[in-house]
Amino acid sequence: MNHTTNTEYRILLTGQPTPESGSSCWRATVLGLPELTAEACSRAAALELIQRRLAEFLSQAEVVTVSVPTAALNGASEMEALGYRHFGVFANDPEALRLFDEIEVARNQHLVEPAQV
Repeated sequence: MNHTTNTEYRILLTGQPTPESGSSCWRATVLGLPELTAEACSRAAALELIQRRLAEFLSQAEVVTVSVPTAALNGASEMEALGYRHFGVFANDPEALRLFDEIEVARNQHLVEPAQV
């Protein structure tokens, strides 16, 4: 049995009047991916176009993790080097990264891969 899940993305949608006609032209931008934009003369058309562009972009994308030797951290803690600037109670805990890994593993066990089309 195939299960398809949808992931929601936030879209910034703005209407700008065009100088020639005075009617609105709509621009849609995927928040967090500013290079993904679409413009159309109607709100619905802009949303449909950005949805197609986002689906195409995601069909050719993957998230990977890379490792960097500790010597390359340039004085930053391992947590800071990984992008955790605000890690509060975990600031001086060398086991914190293992906890975050465990959380990600548990989360990933509940993810359903989208069906291949």
